[in-house]
Amino acid sequence: MMHDAIPRRSAAFAWRLAVGLAATLLVASQASAGTFAATTWSDYRTVRSQVEAAQFLTRATFGPTKADIATLAEDIRRRGRRRALSDWIDAEFAKPPTYHRDMAYAMVADDGYTPTQAGVYVERYRQTAWWHTAVAGDDQLRQRVAWALSQIFVISEVGQASFSDTSPTYGHPGWIGPANYYDMLVDHAGGNYRDALTDVTLSPIMGVYLSHLKNRKADPAIGRFPDENYAREVMQLFTIGTRELSANGTVRLRRGRPVATYDNDDIKEFARVFTGLTNNGGAGFFSGRNFEQPMRMYEPEHDADAKALLRGATIPAGQPGLDDISDALDNLFNHPNCPPFVARLLIQRLVKSNPSKGYVYRVARAFRNNGQGVRGDMKAVVKAILTDREATNSCRRLRVRGPGGSLLGLEVRPRGTEFSSLREPVLRYTALMRAFDAASDYPTGRIMLESVSKTIGQSPYQSSSVFNFYLPDHTPQGTMMSYRASRRLANRQLVAPEFQIYTTVFANKLANLLHADIYDASVDRTIYNPLGQTPDAIAITLDFSEEETLAAADMDGLLAHLDLLLCSGTMSDAARAIIVDAIATESLGPQEQARLAIMLVMTSPDCAVAN
Repeated sequence: MMHDAIPRRSAAFAWRLAVGLAATLLVASQASAGTFAATTWSDYRTVRSQVEAAQFLTRATFGPTKADIATLAEDIRRRGRRRALSDWIDAEFAKPPTYHRDMAYAMVADDGYTPTQAGVYVERYRQTAWWHTAVAGDDQLRQRVAWALSQIFVISEVGQASFSDTSPTYGHPGWIGPANYYDMLVDHAGGNYRDALTDVTLSPIMGVYLSHLKNRKADPAIGRFPDENYAREVMQLFTIGTRELSANGTVRLRRGRPVATYDNDDIKEFARVFTGLTNNGGAGFFSGRNFEQPMRMYEPEHDADAKALLRGATIPAGQPGLDDISDALDNLFNHPNCPPFVARLLIQRLVKSNPSKGYVYRVARAFRNNGQGVRGDMKAVVKAILTDREATNSCRRLRVRGPGGSLLGLEVRPRGTEFSSLREPVLRYTALMRAFDAASDYPTGRIMLESVSKTIGQSPYQSSSVFNFYLPDHTPQGTMMSYRASRRLANRQLVAPEFQIYTTVFANKLANLLHADIYDASVDRTIYNPLGQTPDAIAITLDFSEEETLAAADMDGLLAHLDLLLCSGTMSDAARAIIVDAIATESLGPQEQARLAIMLVMTSPDCAVAN
């Protein structure tokens, strides 16, 4: 049975710092800050570094672990935040990538199947490989950035039967193709955005999804014209957007109206560029499926005439088709819109929904030039995003006077509506498992989760459209529609993309999922088992032992601990007090108290909203 939701309160409440401070009454509200106790400057620096580490790891990984917070916090304390975070990013990108294709094939083999075995639902291993890598993978930053890129360069298995096909073509089944595509994004997470554009464009998975695979040149005599789908989306979604932007992301106006970056004639010209691509292997244009290798150019079906690109550029007639594509992608990549457009999308997926104009400008500057004259360097872009002052500057000192003199504390102050974002459902779920050292009883020890899209509205490879799970400019109905954004935001527009899928139905389903998993201390799943070769059910246990010990000794300490681990230190003192009071009304032992506390923190607004 679900516990009643914690009520919101805005009243005087008691709070206290640890180590001997007497209770002090303060006036609290929903926007009040959260505090952490410290008795010396050394304690203060330790606590501050822990909060900074937790906030950073929440953005740079699929969820911080206790060990990772401790390690990074110690490095921040010793060497300073900027050096510690910069070196952490460099070390992460130096790690070998974890590939989903290899993981999926290993899972298939371990369960006694073959990748082309029909009737045993082997395509599920594409999902399980993703979840295992997100929860247990060592290259967390690379995987986290790949997840962000997958929401820009969207492909989806929804409605694509060939993406679940087990029949082999060129030695590999169709279902592994999307995992191959995702691995390409894993590589480009630390590569160059221009190279990613090439590989995405030539990917047969993208070719199927956006229908430029086997796109033929025009034949007006029979009413045939090139498919315009990819031409439109490579501009609208992958590179420049629909409106001209300033370097800080502000929409350019002409006579008071936005200036379009392209029109329908431009789409038609670019559609002619993306003709002649077909599957690798074979001799003709209509050769069989190949999801393993990039598409090849079949020149007889490529439009070889001259083409007009954006901003007065042209493609000369008669050059090879792949050269045409390279010129067209260069035209988009070097467009002034590309840096601020991509910068904003990546900031939204890694840090916050509404980056300021200054934030977009600084990240776009890193995109234009990594400091060594290279445009599109993803390592430089990611470092600029995660180490920007707007991503890290959310703590300030709090000085408290008590009977014993001046003591120190740390206050984590929410910076307001424009600085926050709703956490993606997938990230909230992976964070739970990583925070409590998820361990699987599956024979291989792997985290064998499958799709949870029907429960939380989101799952890898399952976007409902090319526009991702949610639009980057989505604004929910209600008070946000009338909110007057400050001048710090480009175009003075406030958005909240993740609320597009956070409906009342999915909010309730997510709460029920968290309730079941936390109260059992186990993520229990039934495994599809047609041949009796794998267990019918698995348990992914969560380790609450430390929390149970804290519950028995210090409930306030438990809440501070959970705040740091699950909310990056942003939970208000009022919310902590409400949870402590709620637990105190129940006659529970330490185990039940710990689980109730974790449940209430995980479902609190402070945990759902990242500040």
